[in-house]
Amino acid sequence: MLEPNPLHWTVCRLWLLALVALAPAAAHAQSSNLLSEKQVTFLQNAAQGRYSGRWIEAGSNELQTLRLKAERHDAEIQKQHLVGGLIVSKRYSDTQRTNVVSYEAIESSAALTGLYLTAMSYWFSVDVKPKALDHIRTGLTGIENLMEASGRNGFLPGFAGPASDPAYKRAYSTLGGADPARPGFGKLAYAGKGDQVWIGGTTRETYSTVVLGLATVYKRIRDPKIRTRASNLIEQIIVRLEADQWRIEDGHGHQEFIPPMQKAAILRAGASINPNRHSRSYEAAAQLALQYPTPLPPRFGESRGPVLAIADLVTLTSLETNETRALGFQNRLTQVWRKSGNDLNPWLAAAYVNAFDHPPNDMLANATLQGVLLVYPEPPRWQRAAIPASTNEITVEANGRQWYRDARLPHLRPSRPFSWDSPARETDPGVSEDVVHTGVDYLTAFWMARDAGILQHEDSIAEKKPKVRAKMTNSPARPVLPMPPNAPNRPAAGK
Repeated sequence: MLEPNPLHWTVCRLWLLALVALAPAAAHAQSSNLLSEKQVTFLQNAAQGRYSGRWIEAGSNELQTLRLKAERHDAEIQKQHLVGGLIVSKRYSDTQRTNVVSYEAIESSAALTGLYLTAMSYWFSVDVKPKALDHIRTGLTGIENLMEASGRNGFLPGFAGPASDPAYKRAYSTLGGADPARPGFGKLAYAGKGDQVWIGGTTRETYSTVVLGLATVYKRIRDPKIRTRASNLIEQIIVRLEADQWRIEDGHGHQEFIPPMQKAAILRAGASINPNRHSRSYEAAAQLALQYPTPLPPRFGESRGPVLAIADLVTLTSLETNETRALGFQNRLTQVWRKSGNDLNPWLAAAYVNAFDHPPNDMLANATLQGVLLVYPEPPRWQRAAIPASTNEITVEANGRQWYRDARLPHLRPSRPFSWDSPARETDPGVSEDVVHTGVDYLTAFWMARDAGILQHEDSIAEKKPKVRAKMTNSPARPVLPMPPNAPNRPAAGK
């Protein structure tokens, strides 16, 4: 058992409280007290794999702060970060955001848009806000245009936009390195239909997150036109992958194989919308997928791929109707959480608790989804370097690189377009730039946690209403898996 370094955790405590204190006044006058000393200590110990004491559950003030922060991040996305219905980060000329210089992280745009569709679907499921439906329609338009841009119907580029857009041109002209044979184009940028330029080299994770977004829309939104649009997109993706023998082919030499778990997730979405065509293929794919171990986010290594691939398991646990297979996929997500929980990753926590109709009484998941989201920054979310390390933080050599021995809390790491795929033990400090990332990562974790009942509406706390998760009409009842003997202490039922 690792002993905490008092000086290191004193520094962490000060940074935690300072971040909250610097939040805008609109977030509440009492924002500096959002995390109590006991809550900070719990998170500090958990990041080192130590579980002592109990997590103090968020009260009505904290829950209201979290909800209002979600509303502000969504408003920021609608105002600043949508280009043709797709999510982008932006580089500005200065911190006043006077002019947009270029779009950033465009190769991650489709993946972030898929996660945004997921968040908006959960939002509508929880709060039934018409605004969420409008956002879903916009996102679907973005994905539809994306799949038409390359001329390979059903293929998902990372992004697509007008070639004449100056901010986009600055981005696509260098992506992948400048291409001497095609002046003005990066090696991953290609001319498409009309005035469009699309981004190739698509990763598996893009497909995982987009399919999750479309499948969540189909399951949770009752509007027939929206459901038809989502199902048509899923069908197009499957038809293209079948034609390409379950490889992601951009037509320019970039290729990735679809692994068994991802194939099962895509076909599970297909079986939900068109069982006559896809059920048999899905059952065979699911049987094969359950024979392979689940890729876990590495302790010392780049975590983006394994972290985003968890979207496949979220799709499977969300849509599965066979109890035996549902238990198998739930068990996979439970394994991921048991192995990675001390990274304090809200995306993994949200995926885990949402695998069950009745969320497990898991104190660490609750602490992650409440405590980490409370210190998540208000918009705009600027690109920032990591918080400087304490002189007493211990590093180790692994995989040819230096890593921190113990996980750092998420807000201490360098900024990324999707915060939760940052390696928990990363030593690279990153750089601070005039780039603003979206709050898609916050919204996805927040609304999934709201749906699971981990984050209730503040009024239900004030009125002492019991926590009840909305039951989806086409969601099968699933038993809660027994907790392993080495699991950390958990509160009694009725958190």
